[in-house]
Amino acid sequence: MRPLPTRVLDLGGETPSLNIYESRNELGRYGCLSHCWGSSQPVITESSNLDRHKERVEWSALPKTFQDAISFARYLQIRFLWIDSLCIIQDNEADWQRESAKMASIYQNAYVVLAATRSSNADGGCFSKTHTEYQAHEQFPLLTRAWTYQELLLGARIVHFAEHELVWECQESTRCQCGGVKTDVYPLERYSRLAKRWRAIVEEYSKLKLTCEKDKLPALSGLARYMQQYRTDRYLAGLWEDELPISLLWRPTEPGRTYRPSKYTAPSWSWASVVGKIYF
Repeated sequence: MRPLPTRVLDLGGETPSLNIYESRNELGRYGCLSHCWGSSQPVITESSNLDRHKERVEWSALPKTFQDAISFARYLQIRFLWIDSLCIIQDNEADWQRESAKMASIYQNAYVVLAATRSSNADGGCFSKTHTEYQAHEQFPLLTRAWTYQELLLGARIVHFAEHELVWECQESTRCQCGGVKTDVYPLERYSRLAKRWRAIVEEYSKLKLTCEKDKLPALSGLARYMQQYRTDRYLAGLWEDELPISLLWRPTEPGRTYRPSKYTAPSWSWASVVGKIYF
């Protein structure tokens, strides 16, 4: 059992009703949904409907991806599910800052992360029909989003709902139904590698998409906070102090497509001050 997040969606015990539950630092087993919002905003919790959501969240108001994730979590007998749009008060800046800072621990402590990898928006759903012949090159919209990058790196157990199959990923191995993916990693090796490959992580992260440019550093802050426990130096706007001389030598991969955003995101010496792919 791990500490429950500040708010979780209670999937119901004896009854199938749904509501937002505000925890009191108690321990419990919960899952997380990792998904793409898409252009159509999913149902959200705001200051105006928080009390109503604490009483009841209507099933009919939920997009298909949320419904599928809830059904799967119930099948696994998981009582609570954390979904960002429902469990963070979206129009409360203080709550958003506080809860987004906890993102690493939320995903790390989850019993399982349900990743709607095949869906480009909240209406796409998790489930699809399995074919006898799997396609070699599937498209995974979720893996192009910057906010989900740290979620999938830190999750202890992840079930990817791909287009033609399920993919299982945990601290020790990755498996897929077709047998095409099969890797084994010792847990300690996995985490020590993460701590040592920050620049490679940044290069991968810089390729991903953000709806709001100001989220460049916040969307990676949970991972940085997690790595801090393995390091003794300071984290400075996307760079680590001990690696500063070489890390300052970043450059754009595609200079013609790289630009500085209209609003401040980071100091000019940081890779996070530009929009576009970079490398060291």
